[in-house]
Parts: sequence; structure tokens; C-alpha cells
Amino acid sequence: MSTPTPEPDATAPTGGEQAAADAGAIAKGALRGGTAGAVRAALKTKTVRKGLAAALALPLIAAATVVGIVMNATAATNSYAVGYEHISNTAVTSEFDQAPLLDLIKEASVRTGASWQVMAAIVTAEEGKGGTGPFGIDLEKTDGAISKEDAEDPRKSALFIGRALAGAAQGTVNKLPNPNLNAGSEEFLDSNGNTAMKISTQPDLRAAQEAVKEQYLVAIATLPIKGNPEIAEKVFTTAQGWSMGKKSTQGQCTADSVSLGGDTDVALNDSQKKYAQFIINAVAARGMPEKAAVIALATAFQESTLRMYWNPKVPGSEALAPDPSAKGVDGFSVGLFQQQVHGSEFAWGTVQDAMDPTKSTFMFLDALARVPGWDSMEVTIAAQTVQRSAFPDAYAKWEPSATKLVADLRPTGGASYGTSTGAPSDDDSSSGTTPVSSSNGCLDGVGSGTAGKGDDYPFRDPVGECAWCVGGPGAVDPWSLYKRECVSFVAWRMNVQMGWKEGEEYPFTPAKLGIGLLGNAAQWKDNLAKAGYVTDKTPKPGAIAWFDANINTPSNITGDAGHVAIVAGVNGDGTINVEEYNFNPWAYGARTIPIADVSGFIHVADLPESASEDSSSPSPSAK
Repeated sequence: MSTPTPEPDATAPTGGEQAAADAGAIAKGALRGGTAGAVRAALKTKTVRKGLAAALALPLIAAATVVGIVMNATAATNSYAVGYEHISNTAVTSEFDQAPLLDLIKEASVRTGASWQVMAAIVTAEEGKGGTGPFGIDLEKTDGAISKEDAEDPRKSALFIGRALAGAAQGTVNKLPNPNLNAGSEEFLDSNGNTAMKISTQPDLRAAQEAVKEQYLVAIATLPIKGNPEIAEKVFTTAQGWSMGKKSTQGQCTADSVSLGGDTDVALNDSQKKYAQFIINAVAARGMPEKAAVIALATAFQESTLRMYWNPKVPGSEALAPDPSAKGVDGFSVGLFQQQVHGSEFAWGTVQDAMDPTKSTFMFLDALARVPGWDSMEVTIAAQTVQRSAFPDAYAKWEPSATKLVADLRPTGGASYGTSTGAPSDDDSSSGTTPVSSSNGCLDGVGSGTAGKGDDYPFRDPVGECAWCVGGPGAVDPWSLYKRECVSFVAWRMNVQMGWKEGEEYPFTPAKLGIGLLGNAAQWKDNLAKAGYVTDKTPKPGAIAWFDANINTPSNITGDAGHVAIVAGVNGDGTINVEEYNFNPWAYGARTIPIADVSGFIHVADLPESASEDSSSPSPSAK
């Protein structure tokens, strides 16, 4: 028996009327909550839901053909696709280390018309999110449109995501006059004299960029992938950067790479709060007292209102500015502290340092620490002594806000305020910064402690026993991890390398890092990134060797929980020595493995040469 066709509802809106109504709802969402509001509103509209459902329901080949015709017609007028493809390829291939998968993504892009940069950015954003396959597909959101087996297949999942993205783009991105990822960009000469691309500050081009961003966020947020809609902005930002030849911000200091140590009612936006946190963390990393943080914050308030200003007279500063509208004009001043950068005429440092929230704070603190008796001065006098401003009393008005921030935002990343008031010694080898015990806020990730030695883990007994299997109050270590797991051993070593001593509080704990939990090994990359720690492909002694979930290499086969180990040494033949727990079941082990088999290296408290040569390590009694 066939299903009867329902009678048309005379009161129901037509497709055009529904789309208009939905556009209004999205606009209202944007007004209430910016881009995030627009995304949330879009997900509630019939138009977007129908677009996604249609994209997922179309047969694989038919969808690729139909959508490909539509999208490729648009691409024919895309000057980017012709003139800047090589720029984008260079940026992506320098960061995307899965060449076979990238080839499949580009193949799917050709067949579906979807942006290959966005598809590749989804892969990088989905690492550790727990979805199925390379794109982190959330099978519960697909209504059976793809099987688990196909979602795990790189080629089939790439086509699936490609047609879903292309379908979502038809009602959003493709309706724009300029739907290209690099809409609103313009060419400029970078500090090396090379042609590069940047987002324009011209109102019409800026509006084009904002429109593309808003519509792409709506399209991306409809995709059935884990972490949506929260990861939509990360995906777009990465893809847009790649389209202009820029590397992603992963591993670099941005306002998103630090976690807040509390909440505050000081009237600041999210970016300003995070820059304040960078300053607080840098003061704690130097072991200086809270007053240094108050002085630094009052200075940054006055100089920049906690915005990262660039300056057209300082080559290279615009390319380092997260917000192109933060354009300064005062001398050769840049950054949070408006530090002068002009060759050798001024002594603050490089433009890269002055535009880095942590390094610029270190430079300010170095100058402050060389002022005799700064800790007993009034805040405005101490700040003026460092800055030598034309308005010497201007810092005083910011002291209440700075004091409130210091009270509200505790340091995150393991370091705490100290009592140091002197300048760092002249023989430090860290480009003007002393070794620090944490890299929260994109610090250098160099530990101030010593290297471990062999099975120095204090909770080794009973050897080979699975603590989480046994359970009970004695199963968990001081870092909220199960004993004798790989993560517990590595957390122990991080504490040692961060300078922990018997009787002191551990610095490497979730509370000190300002994150909820460290999680299983597969989650460490993302969780530690929230505390500002950098993951890259460079092995260093003392770094964390991080193995993602469900990998299969000659030296490692991991399950859903992944694996972590300590880099004990870097060899000249493409291999590293690692120390670890639970490669041998719930026991210590040491191996030599290929660098290529490691998913990444997390730099929390890498060992300086002096520390790595000292193999001694504290070995307290179990607590």
C-alpha cells in the first residue's frame, strides 16, 4: 500500500518565504550573539536542516555530480583557484602530515565542489574529538546515511563530508557575490619583501570577509561531525588562513591559546581577558609577586587597552596582528605594551617578541626588575619608570582594574607568584627570558627541574597491577590519574622536570594547569593546548611523545585511549629513545622508536642541556 500524499497546507510558507524567514532568524541570532548566535539560530531553521538532510540523503555519486556542477561553475570565476592555489598548497602541506589523505580530500573536492581547505581543516580540528574516521563523523547525526565502516574509510568519508559541505554551501556561502575563502583579502609585501595576502581593512572588503565567515560558519556547523557547532570557527579560521598562504595558529601564541584562571566582572571582552591572563601567567612564571602583575596590567591597560596593536611603520607587525583593526600610529610602537621596535635604535627586542603576549611581558618585567626598589613604589611611578611615557600619571587610573584582575584570575599553567624582585642573570640562554617551569601562555616549554632516571616512578608497586581494574581510593595518583598508566608516569616526570621538590605542591596538576582533567593520553594534546602548551613534530629531550588514538605503526598500536611517553634522547638516525609505562602492562619500559611513528611532541617542560646531562631525580615515598 502506497503512502498517501498529504494535502498541501495553504497556511504553510513557500520555500522562498521560509528561506526569508530563516534568514531573518539567523540575522537576529547574529545580533544577539555574534557569529555563534548566527550558527545556533541557523541550526534551528528549516532551510538549513533541509539542506543538510538533502545533502546526506542524495546517493553518493549523484550528489557528487549534481553539486559538483553547481560548485564548479562558481569555481570557474574564482581567481583564487587559479592564481593562489600554490600558496594554499604550500601552507597546508607544511602542516598537514597525512599526504595520502590530503590527496583523497582534493579528489573529493573535485567530485563534490566542496572546499578542500575546509575539509582538511576539519581533519585537524577533529583530532581527539572522538568521532568516527579521519573527519570525526558523528554517526548519531547522520540518520544512517553512512555506515561506521564507510566513515572509517578515508575515500568514502571524504566524499561523504564533501557532499554534505557542498549541500550546506548551496543555501549559504554560494549565495554571496564572492563566496571564496579568501574574500576580503589583498596582497601586500611582507617584511622579507615577498608577496603575501592579508585580510583588508577597507570597509567593503572587510564586509565581504565577514559575510563569507558568517555563511561558512553556518554551513560548517550543519555537518555531522563531533564537536559541532563549537569547532566551526576553528575550522573556518584554519581553512581561511591556508587559503591565504598562512599557517594555522596551532602552536603559536594567540588569545585562544591560554585558559582563564577564574572569572571577573572587570568590563573586558574575551580577547582582553585572555591577554590579561597571559600577563599574569608570565609574572608567575618569573616567580615575581602579585604587585608586578598589577603594574604590568595597569601599563597594558593604558598603552593598548589590552589589544595587540600593529603599526604600519613597523614591517611585519600587521602580519602578526590577530585583529587588523588594531592599527596604531604612535612612533614605532607595537603590541600590548606599545614597545618601540625600530632596528637597533630601541632596545625592546624584535617585532615578533613585541607582538607576542608572553615575550612582550617578559621584556617589560626585565625592565621593571632592573628598577631599584620598584616593589615599594606606587604603581604609576613604577610603570612610568619603565615606559617613560609623555603622560606619567596616566597609569594610576588603571590600578583598581589591574588589582581586581589579579585577584580574580589566578595563574594557570603550573607556576605561582613568588618573591623575586631582581632581574634575570645575564648568562641566561633563553633570549632574554629565564627558564620557566611551565609553558602556559605559549612560554618556551623549558623545565627548571632535572631529568628522571629509569623507573623512578613513586607508585610502581605492585608492579604489573592494573590500578583502575582494582579501583578504590588508593588507585588514583595525586594528579587525578590512575596509577601505573602511561599518563601517570608522564605526569610524574613533568612534575620532576618542572622543578618539584619533596614537600612542595605539585605544579603539573589539572587545578594548577587551569583545566578540568588531563584525561586519557589521546586527549592530552587538546587538553594541554587549553593551558597553552605547544604540540609539534620536533622531538626534544624531556618532551612528551604523544600517540593519538587507534594508530597502527611498526612500533605502536594504540587503542581508543592513545599513549604517551617521555623523550629520553634524540638520536641522529631518525629515532628517539623513550621511557614509558604500560607499554609493558602497568610497568616501566624503555625503547628506541622511529620519530615518524609519533603523532606529535608536547612541549611542557623540555630539558635544557644542563638538566638533561644530570640524570638525578627525586624519588619520594608514595603518598
